[in-house]
Amino acid sequence: MMAQSDIYYSKLERDYPLLSSLEQLDGIIINYKDHFEHTYIEINTGVKRHIRPTENHDYSPSKFSDFIALSDRIIFENSADQIQLIRDNRSYYFKLAESN
Repeated sequence: MMAQSDIYYSKLERDYPLLSSLEQLDGIIINYKDHFEHTYIEINTGVKRHIRPTENHDYSPSKFSDFIALSDRIIFENSADQIQLIRDNRSYYFKLAESN
């Protein structure tokens, strides 16, 4: 039998496809959730994506899942290795975690 937390995580995995290095993403974050440092975002275009744990020690908080905020603009270019967040006309960068 699946534990309640396993069911929750499975639903997140199903509803939020993993951000792939083969795609582009550009939009305003209208909703997000985090679960064990994994971040699940929805942007204003209706796209939902799962972002693996990542951090940048140049920022506080350093973990992407703690740093992200509603109304941030997120940009990811295909074949890039960084996620760009724009907040108050400043850019912040987080390295895209590689798949296992």
